Amino acid sequence: MKEELTLAGNALYDNESMKAVLTNCPNGCGHITAGTMHGAQPATRAAKAVGRMAAKAAARLVAPVARYYSRVLGEKVSTRQTLLLLNAQAAFVMAVLPADGPLAGRAVCVAWLAHALLLCRRSGLRTSC
Repeated sequence: MKEELTLAGNALYDNESMKAVLTNCPNGCGHITAGTMHGAQPATRAAKAVGRMAAKAAARLVAPVARYYSRVLGEKVSTRQTLLLLNAQAAFVMAVLPADGPLAGRAVCVAWLAHALLLCRRSGLRTSC
């Protein structure tokens, strides 16, 4: 049985399993090692960096709303609680506004609203005056 290998970038890949057979050492010392696919690491790091940037951007967008909710409720509201409140508001709008929508769709939205309110209550938000 003939084993075919392909050189791509700085790794030697097995054509059948597409796993890296030999790669350059990640330390940059120049020797070749057998093992995992090091070519995926930069992509993974880039994806994590993009995720962190998106989380920071979302936190910057949610922060003013959290401050507003904190003033209205008279207590500190976290970012997670703010997102839960926004979810509950969206569920309320979808349950109430489409008055001419199909009954099954409205029932799903009412269930969504009930679940959103339950999550708000479990997160420690005050439910009564």
